[in-house]
Order: sequence, then C-alpha cells, then structure tokens
Amino acid sequence: MDHLPLKTIYFYNKNCNLRCRHCWIEPGFNEETQGELTFPEVRELIAQGKELGLQGVKLLGGEPLLLPYIREFIDLLIAERLKIMIETNGTLVDDDIAARLAGTDPFVSISLDGSNEQIHSLLRGNPGSFHEAVAGIENLVRRNIRPQVIFCLHAGNKDDLEKTLALAKDLGASSIKINFISDMGRAQGMEGERLSVREFIESYRSFCDKSYESFRVMFDIPPAFQSVASLARKENLRICGIKNIIGVLSNGDLSICGIGNIDKGLLLGNVRTHSLEDVWKNDATIRLIRAGLPEKLGGICRRCMFKKTCMGRCIAHTYHSTGSLLDGDQFCGEAYRLGLFPETRLV
Repeated sequence: MDHLPLKTIYFYNKNCNLRCRHCWIEPGFNEETQGELTFPEVRELIAQGKELGLQGVKLLGGEPLLLPYIREFIDLLIAERLKIMIETNGTLVDDDIAARLAGTDPFVSISLDGSNEQIHSLLRGNPGSFHEAVAGIENLVRRNIRPQVIFCLHAGNKDDLEKTLALAKDLGASSIKINFISDMGRAQGMEGERLSVREFIESYRSFCDKSYESFRVMFDIPPAFQSVASLARKENLRICGIKNIIGVLSNGDLSICGIGNIDKGLLLGNVRTHSLEDVWKNDATIRLIRAGLPEKLGGICRRCMFKKTCMGRCIAHTYHSTGSLLDGDQFCGEAYRLGLFPETRLV
C-alpha cells in the first residue's frame, strides 16, 4: 500500500454571514445553496471516508454553522464516533449547538479579533458580531466546552492583543491562537494593515515566554522561530497533517484543503463523479505531496531542521504564491532574506 490513511476531512461551506476583510476563502454572503451537497450525499461521503481510515471531520467556512443540515451533520459525526472540529465566527453558536456538542470532546475555535466591538469590527465589519461571538463562547463554556479563540493580528488590533487575551481567559476559553494574515483572497486589499514578517516575529517574541497559568497562548509561527522554552512545552509546535487530510467543498469539489475555493488548479474532482477512494489513492497531486514532503521541499525549508514536523508550513499558500506546492514557505523565505531566520535552526 503506497497511500496513507485519510485521517481528517476538511469540509468547507461556501457561505458566510459576515464579510471579513481578511478572509482567504472569499466565501459568498448568504448565497443560494442550489447545487450544494445534500445531507444524504454527505452521509455517503463519511461512509467512504471511514473505509479509508477517517478519524475526524473539521467543519470550516465561510461559516460552517450556516450549512442547512449542520445539526444533522453534527449528530452523524457523533453517531459515527468521529472527532468533531469546528472553526466558526461564533455568531451562530446557540445553546442547541452547544448542547449537541456537549460530552463529545469537540475542538471548537471561535474568532475574536479584539476586546471590544470597535476593534473586532475592523476585520469583521458586521455590527453586533463581537457580542454574538462572545455569547457563542459563553454558550459553549456553560456546556463545559472550552473553545480556542483565534485572533488575527494586524496593525489595527496589535496593541489590543493583551486585552483580548485577558478577555478570552476570563470567558473560559482554553487558549488563544494568534494568526499571521497572509496576502491571499480578500486580505490582498489590506496592504499596509497586514503585519510584515518582521513585525509578526517581534510580536511573538514579546509574548512567547510569558506565563498565563493553564491558559495557552499560541502563535501560528513556524517552529524555527520559537524559543527553546516554547518548543519544550510544545504549545506552539505545528504538526502539519497535510498527508492525511483532504478538503471537500460544499458543492462536492475535492482539493488538498480549502485552497480549491480560490485556486481551481488544485481541484481534484468531485464526489458526485469521483469516488473518494480513487482520488485519495490515485490523484497525481496527492501522490506528489505524498512523495515530495518533506524531502523535496525547496527554499529555506530544504535546510530547516524542523521540516519533518512543519512540512513546509502551508503548501497551499506556497502554491498560491508560486504555482508550486514544494517551493518552500514564503514566510520563512522572507525572514531568511531579512536576516531573521535563526541560523542555529538550519542544517
């Protein structure tokens, strides 16, 4: 057997109820759902996935909770004893959703980009979305689910990070993950607001060794830049699962992750015309990833001592920027050009 088990399906909804300025997926805003997968088709997808070793499903968007059959989908995943992961803006996390998830040990991430409505709305736009996201966190915590807060760092909220961190901790979140905003999708219109590679590294260094008791502060930064103490705690250690995941768009299109939403060159077929097994075992792009990572990574990744863990960080972004999956991570490449890449992490 020359294929690995398919551990996780990333299932993307094309629609969203917010119009976030930094979203790399570029979802529609409450568009028609004609042509989208039906729930019976989703049920068949899960059955095919289990034949390939499926262990969990990550629901993303757009906004995954806008799926017309989201409650049935959650119930199906519970019945099939699959790990449930949800990445949501939090505005639709009502008590019913929280109650369905209670006791299933889900991993839920909720976006919170500021400690108040004004700062949060710099990215999210929609009035009231801050208070709705906070209410979503509270609904989960009341059901003994401690979500992770996702904070997308930019010029307009970088001075508010400490306050947002404190708010997330007070609300009962388990952790906060600080993301770097890449120049993909709508974020291309944020020139001058997105932090540079240098600025993001500096922000990480100002927080990396602070202690927040049981609350975890995680930066989405390659392991090559992390402090020895941080690496020892494994709090920020990114283990890329690209070899064991497949992305499914809500119309049935298959891709390596969500990149198929914006780069049609990475569409691998559609579940209505291709069996999941055939794509997973035989698709040329998946076989390229399987054979090429991490040994054939280019750029500075080729010399990095963490390449077997990091796997090139985000090969979807690399493809979007260079047209090649294996050219090497652009963040790390820019850091190296600026003299910011730690020489001690190169081999």
